[in-house]
Amino acid sequence: MSTLLSVRDLKVGFGPQADQNPVVQGVSFDLAPGETLAMGGVSGSGQSVTARSVNRLVDFGNGRNLGGEIQFTESDGTVTDLTSADEDKLETIRGRE
Repeated sequence: MSTLLSVRDLKVGFGPQADQNPVVQGVSFDLAPGETLAMGGVSGSGQSVTARSVNRLVDFGNGRNLGGEIQFTESDGTVTDLTSADEDKLETIRGRE
């Protein structure tokens, strides 16, 4: 089975000194087409930030990806690194993929 989404060693922080106090560290997972991923943990442990990081929605809340990679396989088989994709590409993926 192919991988639709691969997240490796994700690290996310917020604010002007985001790198000094990351709120998500070392998150890794793979997701195949048709699979569902559930994240559990106590309130504030980073589930929502992790989910928003995949589509780079944390960028709009003063957050930023501090490390790791997020590889997304598009329907045509192209693999896109979401951590470095420009906003036009992200909008296409968010809307169609």
